[in-house]
This record gives sequence, structure tokens and C-alpha cells, in this order.
Amino acid sequence: KDMVAFTSSTWVTEARNIIITGATGTGKSYLAEAIGLAACKQGFAAIKYRCPMLFEEVNAAKGTGTYLKLLKKLSRTPVLILDDFLMQAINVQDAAALLEIIEEKQQTGSVIATTQFPIDKWHGRLPDPTTADAVCDRLIHTAYKFHLKGDSMRKQKSQNK
Repeated sequence: KDMVAFTSSTWVTEARNIIITGATGTGKSYLAEAIGLAACKQGFAAIKYRCPMLFEEVNAAKGTGTYLKLLKKLSRTPVLILDDFLMQAINVQDAAALLEIIEEKQQTGSVIATTQFPIDKWHGRLPDPTTADAVCDRLIHTAYKFHLKGDSMRKQKSQNK
């Protein structure tokens, strides 16, 4: 679990996920982006979505008939960063889309998920127990897990001015 492991590409080539939990402002997104940037420097493409925006794009793609094209794009991108994972209520349709995306990624690369919710609370954040089982199983069991602690970096930054 040493951070040095992310200077090599092994975690991407082995399709290992990364889960970063912690309170607001502890640097979850910053760390996820830094790891994603390191992957890019090693020749792997990365894409970041805040989960609410991902679901907006998924629903728009379904409405325009480009959903399969979007799924293919996400599956072909070696590193998918899901920021603010399960932060907002998620409906059955979005949960099903999330499972499809994660299922595709399982074969082609890695997911980095950032969230304030501890991993043991994820199941209850998803509306359908079967989908919740599948999402959690695919993300959690192949993941490096990090929990960030401390005060908000934004608060510290504002106090230093």
C-alpha cells in the first residue's frame, strides 16, 4: 500500500482499483488527480468525473442513442476517476449504469473512487441490494484503500493568508 507503488504502472496493468475516503477537504480529489497524472506520465490515459456529472452524461447519452459509445470510451480509458462517489442519492437506473461501467472497467483498467463515505456504508447508499453487492464486490476487493485524516486543506490555506 506504499504510495511508491503508484510510480509504477503495475496497478493499472493489473486493473487494481484505488479507494480514497476521508472528510471534506482532506485531499481526496487532489490525491486521486495526482495518481491519475502519474499514470498519464507513464502513457496511460485518465478521465475524471464527479459522479453527478457522470450520471448526467450517461442519461444524456441514453437519450441520444450514444450510450454504448460512452461505455466504450470509459472502458478504453485505462484510469477512470470517480470523484464524490455515492455522495448523492442514486436511483436504480444510475446504479445499473454504474455497475455496467465498473463491469467494463474491471477488464480494461482501474477505477479511482473518492468519497466521504466509509466503504462499509456503500452498500446502503445503493438502492438495490443485488446491484450494491455487484458494485461493491467489483470495486472493493481489487482495491488499494486509503483513509485520509486531518483538517480541511482549504481551511488551512485560508488561515495562512
